[in-house]
Amino acid sequence: MHGGLAHAPLSFDEAASAVLQHLQGVLPMGLWAVTRLDGASQVFVHVRGDAHPVRAGSAVPWDASLCRQMISGASPQVVPDVERHRPLVDLLAGLLSQILLAEALQEQAREREVELRRRAGTDDLTGLATRAVVTDRLEHALALHGRDGTGVTVLLVDLDDFKLVNDTLGHAAGDDLLVHLTQEWLRRLRPGDTLARLGGDEFAVLVERSTSADGVAHAVRDLAGTYALTSTDLRVGASVGLAHVGPHDPTPTAEVLLHRADVAMYAAKRAGKGRLVAHDAALAALAAAVAALPRPQGVVRRSGARVTAVSPR
Repeated sequence: MHGGLAHAPLSFDEAASAVLQHLQGVLPMGLWAVTRLDGASQVFVHVRGDAHPVRAGSAVPWDASLCRQMISGASPQVVPDVERHRPLVDLLAGLLSQILLAEALQEQAREREVELRRRAGTDDLTGLATRAVVTDRLEHALALHGRDGTGVTVLLVDLDDFKLVNDTLGHAAGDDLLVHLTQEWLRRLRPGDTLARLGGDEFAVLVERSTSADGVAHAVRDLAGTYALTSTDLRVGASVGLAHVGPHDPTPTAEVLLHRADVAMYAAKRAGKGRLVAHDAALAALAAAVAALPRPQGVVRRSGARVTAVSPR
């Protein structure tokens, strides 16, 4: 602390330069240097003095270096004046080591943070965007709709009978199928569309600036068919729910629009799977009516080791 202000911590390069300047002032020598080992080479990181033809960034073989000669007992040896200041040299060298270690740990932390952000935004299996990414883009698209009426469409895609793939052929085969299908979908979608994996075998497609996304929905839905997996021909379809906000429609929240697409997707499955259903007023009224139905309530009674629920009369 000085004058009530905290000094910013020195970087390793700043500290190394300051240490060599101090040592040269305390004990002028033909060469003071901070070096590091890189494989079989000694690299000069910082240099002060010109008694030897070395400069910062240069490297010499470790076996032929001055330090190696000194360690082995050959000349040049540590002069007495330097030996007298060895505690100071050791202290400063230790401080530089701690600063270097702290910088290395900070760099590792930064790399971990970048990787965590990447993993949060990218699905590990398919490389697609994640739920967080598509939700963020959807919120931005809806903000544009609220401002100038730009159309927005969301599609939720759920594979039909995907559990059968995992149960009969194994999870590795199921993963191969997901990767294959997502690559097919990406080829069919427009460059500006966002395809995201929400989890498992459920996906979302965000179509921004759309007057109608029926063509995109059909392109995804039409992937239903026979896909040869290992030595087995396996028929895999996709049920698609579509929710669209037109230029003159009120602007919903991202949660509401995703819910509409979800309602439409389950309606597609009930209609026979491998189908496309668009959310409309009739479907919204049906969903509201189902949500308004009273939930059954029961009294749990224990009978020995058996638990039964009895509905009230």
